[in-house]
Amino acid sequence: MYHCNSFPMFHNLIHLQLVYQRYNAHWSQVLELLHHCPKLQLLAINQPDIHSFHFEQIQKGEWQLPPSVPQCLLLHLKRCYLNHYRGTKPEFEFARYSMHNGRFLKSMTISTGIAKNPKFKMLKELSSCKRGSATCRLCFK
Repeated sequence: MYHCNSFPMFHNLIHLQLVYQRYNAHWSQVLELLHHCPKLQLLAINQPDIHSFHFEQIQKGEWQLPPSVPQCLLLHLKRCYLNHYRGTKPEFEFARYSMHNGRFLKSMTISTGIAKNPKFKMLKELSSCKRGSATCRLCFK
């Protein structure tokens, strides 16, 4: 759900780092915030390391396609970092949405600390996503 007046406008913000203390990033709020950062060029989302939580306790959540694409995704975002990515459906949908709509996105960097087999599956899924920029590289750590 979007509440357009929840955040002030950050007209000149070009670098944003979000740090979550609990592993349940609200992706709709992240997108709402992006609507208020029209010139954003770098976005880093840091979620806590999974080792400090029981995986079963992670809220999977639901992804809702936003009514419009944030201006920064269409015109300015060049780099996006998702740290401690676990491959939940909302995380995947956010990454896919960002790569698909990021017309000037140069790199999407995903870091995860999980085993090789699930990691390979995540890489395969993310690699198959359509990209809005022909120069967008997917970096997987």
